[in-house]
Amino acid sequence: MAQDGDQPQGEAQAKPRRIWDVPVRIFHWLLVLSIAASWATAEVVGDEYIGGVSWMQVHMWLGYWTAGLIAFRIIWGIIGSRHARFWSFLKGPMTTVRYGASLFGGHREAPGHNPMGAWMVIAMLALVGWQVATGLFANDDIVWSGPWAHTVSDDFQSRFTNWHRFNFNLILAAIGVHVLAIATYQFGLRKDLVGPMFTGRKAADRVAVSDAISGTPWLRAVLAIVLAGAFAYGVVALAPEPPPSEYEDYGY
Repeated sequence: MAQDGDQPQGEAQAKPRRIWDVPVRIFHWLLVLSIAASWATAEVVGDEYIGGVSWMQVHMWLGYWTAGLIAFRIIWGIIGSRHARFWSFLKGPMTTVRYGASLFGGHREAPGHNPMGAWMVIAMLALVGWQVATGLFANDDIVWSGPWAHTVSDDFQSRFTNWHRFNFNLILAAIGVHVLAIATYQFGLRKDLVGPMFTGRKAADRVAVSDAISGTPWLRAVLAIVLAGAFAYGVVALAPEPPPSEYEDYGY
């Protein structure tokens, strides 16, 4: 991997080099929108209705959709393009600490996720995945419950509901750390992390020729989408039918 600024003269004028494939970029922004929409449907509009559909129902649909997103990213982290794969960017604790210590001292820039950013990716996948999982078993004790809630005891439904609420605070904290890191790179290190997540490319002086990718492996992308969609569908379709409500005996 090349050190910052060690490219040949005139390299800065070279065309930006592709580093992020299309699926990684689409996943990133869909996850951002999904988290924002999930928060809004639960906290802002809540039990209100639009077109005869409760926003809480939309919230649940968003949960299933997000389950598919997380499944896709895990699959893509295994079969995706070079810098999308987990083993291409995950580093050990000491490497991560050394990277952090050299952040403002002419550190060696990673072509894809840097060691600290890599662990943030894992943290977000884990937190959002747990948010989806707890939602499947949550119960508001009024109208709405996850498709798997009735498979556990009332006590565990209550616990999952509390975990679901608390975990979102952790997601917000992780988002705050992520935004702070982006701002630090943008204004402290003068390196744009947001632009490449739109364009897929970084400036030539930040990426060695050998680190660039040629494009998106679309056949593998389609396979990942199909597998992720099947997983999300299965999360709902395989849930056992809930037992009859005690109120059905009274005609409700």
